[in-house]
Amino acid sequence: MRIVRIVLAGLSVTAMTLLLSLPAVALFKYLGWLPRLQLLPAIMAGEVLSLVVIAVSVALAGRFYCSVVCPLGIAQDLSGWLLSLVRLRRRKPIRISRSARYGAFAVFACLVALGLTGLIAPYGIFGRFVTVGVMHAGDPSVALVVWAVALFAFIVGMTAFCGRWWCNQICPVGTFLGMFSRFAVFRPRIDCDKCVKCGLCAKACDKGAIKATPGKSVAVDQSMCVSCFKCKGSCRKGALKWR
Repeated sequence: MRIVRIVLAGLSVTAMTLLLSLPAVALFKYLGWLPRLQLLPAIMAGEVLSLVVIAVSVALAGRFYCSVVCPLGIAQDLSGWLLSLVRLRRRKPIRISRSARYGAFAVFACLVALGLTGLIAPYGIFGRFVTVGVMHAGDPSVALVVWAVALFAFIVGMTAFCGRWWCNQICPVGTFLGMFSRFAVFRPRIDCDKCVKCGLCAKACDKGAIKATPGKSVAVDQSMCVSCFKCKGSCRKGALKWR
């Protein structure tokens, strides 16, 4: 399952990058549907079918969208993996309270009302980095190029210390989907009868979705789980299962 997720994520972010950097007619003919699967663009464009697809995916597998569709989320995963190769990644992600996450979502709602969704929208940040920061499309100003590159670099670079922090602490799309992902049909569950509270599953989760106090308690925060399947197989007692 994890390998399938990684392959899908790799294909998704590659196709999205090509679309943004090489806007050829042929690419749009075959891959033009990908941007319409991004939640905020789909909402703004009134793409009912795309919204239905996203809703069904959340109902079935939680925030799987964040792992295989969102390019900024996939970029954070890639950054974390690369940093782990050189042992620069902090294993324990930093967490903030749920109220703070919802506060950030409220701020985003205000930005939507003001027409400033691109400031912290994940697709907007990734798209601006590729088109403005890398491709310099439209002859952008130096300030805009610096902003596009600096914001993207800051987000992916912070994975060295906080895991996939943007998705679970600030991202409005992640917070919104997290409100419903806890009711997903297919999600990680802990069998309390088998769990010995060793905390291995929490160590395997770099998203901060599994909270564990060794010897005391283990719990999964479904609203923060992005269905990356890294925790799958980490439990030696078979207490953590996806079902």
